[in-house]
Amino acid sequence: MKKYNQYILSILFITCVFVNLIYIVNSIHFQNKTIKNEYEIMDENIVFFGDSITYQYNLKEYFKGHNVVNKGINGNKTEDLVRRLDDLYLYNPSKIFILIGINDLTEKLEIEDIINDYSIIIKSIKENRKYAKIYVESVYPINMDVIKSIKKERHYHLNNETISELNSKIKELCYQENVTYINVYDKLLDDEGKLKEKYTTDGLHISHLGYLRISAILNKYIKGD
Repeated sequence: MKKYNQYILSILFITCVFVNLIYIVNSIHFQNKTIKNEYEIMDENIVFFGDSITYQYNLKEYFKGHNVVNKGINGNKTEDLVRRLDDLYLYNPSKIFILIGINDLTEKLEIEDIINDYSIIIKSIKENRKYAKIYVESVYPINMDVIKSIKKERHYHLNNETISELNSKIKELCYQENVTYINVYDKLLDDEGKLKEKYTTDGLHISHLGYLRISAILNKYIKGD
């Protein structure tokens, strides 16, 4: 009986050792898989952050083969992006493209207030996602002839002079904060200094040809380090 009990105890001991070994192996596998997934996310997780111009941008079509996330919301202003920063961080972005400001100008907000919100956005990202690269696009030009032809009266007070003034301040802030400013504005103009008609659907929002042009400009930042 004593030998039998010792035999049972030996079997139980071996079983426990085996079960623990399996647990350890599975734990290591799970940890390695988790680490791998985290690095995969950090390798490329590109978020576009903005308003309707971003929302209407079919990123998957224009940047095939890249992990791009569209976080544009119709009607957003800079203050809305400030409120949505936590949502942005959920994606653990490695690159962030910011385009915002035209709705602020539509609602006649002061450029100083817009720049203050920009500063909050940039500083918060730098603090909370230190490894993320920040790219700030210039606010795009408009075409008032097209806007008036379709009677979008709420935009009648907009003009490219004010947009250029805002862009100048955004560029200055980006220099101060050591983040990349991308001058898309100049690349979308016609010979008269307006948003090219073929690049827009309504004088403000962007057409397929417009997004093709913008994608060609942004592509080097998407592919680059």
